[in-house]
Amino acid sequence: MKILCLLLALTTALGAVETEKSARFLVRTWKADEGLAGGIVRSLGQTQDGYLWIATAEGLERFDGLEFTTIPASGDWQGRPLDFFRVFTPGHGEVWLSTNRHGLFRLQGDSLVCEIEDYEHGDSGRITRLFHHQENTYFVRREQLWHWDGETARMVEQPSSQLKASNDKDRLQSLARGRADNTLPPTQLTTRRGDLWSVNQGALQFQNASGQHRGEVDEFDNNLLARDFLEDLEGNLWIASRSQGLVRVRPQRVTALTTAEGPYQKAVVSALRTRAGEWWLGLAEGSVERIQDGRIIPQPLITSGSERVVVSMLEDSQGRLWFASRNASVFQWDESLNDFEAVFRRVPGMGKIHALAEESAGNIWLAGRRNLFRWDGDSVVNLGPDLPGEEGDIFTLTADKEGGLFLGTRDGRLFHYDGKKFHLLATVGEVPNPQISSILVYSPREVWFTTIRSGLYVWKNGHTHHFGRASGLPDKRLTGLRLQGEDAFWLGSLGGILRVSRSALLESMPPHRPRPVWLRFDRDDGMLTRECTGGGQPAVFDLPDGSIWFTTTAGLAQVQPETLVFNRTPPHVHFSPVMVNGVPQPIPGAHPLQAGPGRSSLGFRFTGVSLSAPEEVSYRVRLAGLEPHPQLLGPQREVTYAAVPPGRYRLEVTAINADGSALPRPAVLSVEVRPHFWETGWFVTLSASLLALFVLAVGWLLARRRHKRRLAIIQLERALEDERSRISRDLHDDLGASLTELSILSDLAKREKVLPSGPRPLEQLSIKAKRAVGTLDEIVWATNPSQDSLRSLVEYLAFFAREFLKVVAIPLQTHIPQTIPEATIGPRRRHNILLTAREAINNAVKHGNATKVTLTISFADQNLHIHIADDGKGFEGGQASLGDGLKNMRTRMTDCGGQLHLESEPGCGTTVAITLPLPSES
Repeated sequence: MKILCLLLALTTALGAVETEKSARFLVRTWKADEGLAGGIVRSLGQTQDGYLWIATAEGLERFDGLEFTTIPASGDWQGRPLDFFRVFTPGHGEVWLSTNRHGLFRLQGDSLVCEIEDYEHGDSGRITRLFHHQENTYFVRREQLWHWDGETARMVEQPSSQLKASNDKDRLQSLARGRADNTLPPTQLTTRRGDLWSVNQGALQFQNASGQHRGEVDEFDNNLLARDFLEDLEGNLWIASRSQGLVRVRPQRVTALTTAEGPYQKAVVSALRTRAGEWWLGLAEGSVERIQDGRIIPQPLITSGSERVVVSMLEDSQGRLWFASRNASVFQWDESLNDFEAVFRRVPGMGKIHALAEESAGNIWLAGRRNLFRWDGDSVVNLGPDLPGEEGDIFTLTADKEGGLFLGTRDGRLFHYDGKKFHLLATVGEVPNPQISSILVYSPREVWFTTIRSGLYVWKNGHTHHFGRASGLPDKRLTGLRLQGEDAFWLGSLGGILRVSRSALLESMPPHRPRPVWLRFDRDDGMLTRECTGGGQPAVFDLPDGSIWFTTTAGLAQVQPETLVFNRTPPHVHFSPVMVNGVPQPIPGAHPLQAGPGRSSLGFRFTGVSLSAPEEVSYRVRLAGLEPHPQLLGPQREVTYAAVPPGRYRLEVTAINADGSALPRPAVLSVEVRPHFWETGWFVTLSASLLALFVLAVGWLLARRRHKRRLAIIQLERALEDERSRISRDLHDDLGASLTELSILSDLAKREKVLPSGPRPLEQLSIKAKRAVGTLDEIVWATNPSQDSLRSLVEYLAFFAREFLKVVAIPLQTHIPQTIPEATIGPRRRHNILLTAREAINNAVKHGNATKVTLTISFADQNLHIHIADDGKGFEGGQASLGDGLKNMRTRMTDCGGQLHLESEPGCGTTVAITLPLPSES
């Protein structure tokens, strides 16, 4: 009896352990077709920077989750098969590899270096463990501890207590991943959480830490040959296999609806899980299927004609099942008849219903095209005509706890019905296809709603805010929304399942604007397809067990938020060679990357190592010194900056894994774009100084020129004033006096009185009139600009002398050359020369009693020479110096830049010599 009880207890205990043939894990393999050099993988290791190191039959590979990089051997080992046995990553980024026959290798830079060359021991000399203790390297070979000092290896006969502790710790860690101090392949691995992975008769098996859950991964068909195990920093299981190559096993975070026939993979528009545990599915192909106890049961909506697409399902508080179709009537399921029953057949407009909802009072609401029906159990009332606006196609309904109703329309309007009237709360705006796909009422003053094409919206306290690409939304084509707990939003989209924090969304609204972290789940997490379906109600829904379900184009996808494990290991960023003006430049290490001289094109490529979902890593990049704020690249792993000016820059890259984890500080790559010599600081300073001096000089010259121009204008004005004064004086002195004499002589002529002596008045009147005319002609000639020539001066001097001496009957002899140079003589100089010559002729007639006058004009040495000689009585030099007339003559010549020379002797006549410099153009 005791034995029977013992067997019964053992059977009960074994039955308490759940066993699944197909555990929920995702398996992916890499072989030569996926870029791995060789399909036989022997050992694995991982460094703290995230890189996975893979020892294959062909060599060593480095893997970042996306690309494999072959690490060559150096020296004589280059190109030779190294026959690797195990990979060791003891820390500090070091990678060591033991071989079957060739000793121990270590990674130095980008190549492998042989540290211990061993042909003597063969297979028996394999190094099975390697670790560091107090900055020294130790390894185990044939279960013996050895010390490597960098040059030689010696056996440790009597290890210290600290060394024994380090050795024991490393042994336990190796045993946890299945490595023993022998050459046998490992058969199991214990994770950091205590879960156990094992290979038994070619099958990969799993047991959780509590032992209450066991499973088997059946993708290997009992043909898994494992050579090494590794749990990476993110919790993924990696297997080195002779047959499958490189294998990654990770938890499946999204599962599909499964039937007795396997995963359900038809496109589902609407779905319902009844309280009895049955599934009802409205298919995109236009039929309804029922899943009962794992069996799929087709349930035609109508028995004749084409099938109708059921877009909305509802189980009301009475347990009645409602089904609505856009192209058919509203139906209820009659379990007794095992068939659908059309209801409200005689109600106009009831044939095109998009959404169903039940309010707290038990009323059923049915919404469609320009119609909103309320059924209270007895009668139907249509409130659709009361809905404001021309477009009244209601697409979704949600009832709140207070008995209110929220409606979303095809044209992007959100309404609230309070039992009496409709209130317009928000509009999506002018966007293509603004259809509201779902509504979530958090509170009467906070309503969230999704749209098919423009993202997520919230109406809060009378204001509407939009969350789109600028808020980091991975996909704005949203099909539905559900709230898990108080803060976690789950959304369906055409690009996968999304998760975001409600509080983070609210904090991202102005004025704070920190970007929320969005998580996306897709095929890498277990979805059969990443495309969720829209247009049905509900498209996203939760069940009492806490699971959240999404309609997709390949069945239903499920997440269990409470059991999800998120990857909190942030990716480390690694830089590839930089393309400088199209030429790759290696990363220089601690020194800035050099580019230039002059503006340069910089192409950066980088990788954030995340082995769980490398395709989902997104990047935030800023070139400090050129960009004020970071730019979001999404999964793009490269960025190019064209024509970067000379200067010092820092490329700052932050990698964000699929679950939103990132390092607190970005990875930095320093770059220096060297300038041309004319772009250097000293050259710019010198150029600026020279330019400033040039500007000052030009300014000084311009000011000096303006000053000279102003002085010239003043001098011109003064010369004009002097000329006007001279003309006025001449008119007053000469012409005025002559006119006065003419007036007196005219009066005398009228009285006909003849003076006792002297000429008659009429004769004097004639002489004075001629002189007045001559004076006036002289003034006109002196002021006429057309007479400003040397020829005019010479001709007028000869004319004047001839006319003047003709009156007094004194003969004139002239000597004037036929060729007269072309030169300009201004009015002032012409007039002074004329007055000087007239004074000389007048003196010869008036004081010298001359009987003949000779006028000689010549040109020599760029000068005009005028000689006026008479045969009069002459005078002595002392008397000449006392005369005012001679003083005036000299003053005039000095004023016009000339000279006056006078020669005279008593009884020998007088000669006046006038010299005037001519302008250079003559």
